[in-house]
This record gives sequence, structure tokens and C-alpha cells, in this order.
Amino acid sequence: MKRIATVLSLSILVVAMLAFPAYAEDPANVSSTSDTQLELFSDGSYAIIDTTIEYATIYDQESVVATNAIAVASTSSTKTASATYTYYSNSGDKKWSLTVTGRFSYNGSTSKATSASVSHKIFGSGWSCSDTSHSISGATAKATGTFKYGFLTKNAAIGLKCSAKGTITTVNY
Repeated sequence: MKRIATVLSLSILVVAMLAFPAYAEDPANVSSTSDTQLELFSDGSYAIIDTTIEYATIYDQESVVATNAIAVASTSSTKTASATYTYYSNSGDKKWSLTVTGRFSYNGSTSKATSASVSHKIFGSGWSCSDTSHSISGATAKATGTFKYGFLTKNAAIGLKCSAKGTITTVNY
């Protein structure tokens, strides 16, 4: 009877491991990088695009294979990146910014965007943000925003794209 209870307990444990995904992030494998780009406009105004990427190796136990009560977890990786589009007047005054943040997973042969968010800040007096949106498509996270100053309207769109090998690039629209 004790043996049957032990076998039953082990069976339930293996089924539970397969049914409920768990993610473990190794803090030793977390690091970040950053990049800056400049976009010039014909009226002398400009935008600075700052991209920051944080990445870590994740052990995805959704892919667990159980053989003789030994579990082997496959490795996938994730990166979280943010790109901030900051608009400056032709006199160099910071007016507003639009930020997209995306989370990506990749494994060497495929990649996908798993989430996206958008935020904005107003720095210049008289400027307002009338609309923002965010989306994901395949391996791309995108944010858009419409900023107004009196009758002047500036539209901004910025995206992040992840390759199958985990290279994140900024996409300017």
C-alpha cells in the first residue's frame, strides 16, 4: 500500500510540473546596453532616440521533459528594451518624449514580441499629447503619439525589433 501511495505521489508531481509553467531568472545573467541616435528636421528642430536593452536567460519549464523522474528544462532568452524619442525645438529646448517598452523572447531560430507599452512626458510649456497607442506584431513592439502646440502638430512613431538571435534594433517610422 505504501508503494502504491509513493508511485501515485510521484506521478502527480510529474503531471503538476508539466501542467504549470514556471519561469526562473538567473540574476547573474542579467545585463544591459544602450544606444543613441539623432534625427534632424528641416526647421532646425531635432529628436534624440535613446534605446536601453536589458536581457536575461530564462529557464522555461513549460518545455520540461520528464524521463525516469528527471526533469530537463530547455533554455530560452528574453530581452526587455525601451526606446525614447525626445523632441527638441530649434533652440535646443526639450519639449516632449515618447517611450516604447517591449519584451521579447527568442531562441536562436525564432523571436517574438510578447508585450508592449507606451508612455510620454511633456517638458515644454504649451505642448500637449492628444493621443498615444502601442502594438505588437511578430517580433516588433511599436508606439505612436500625437503632440500639439497651438496649430502645430508633431506625430511620432518608434519601434523595437528583435531578431531570432536576440539583436534588438530601433525602428523609426
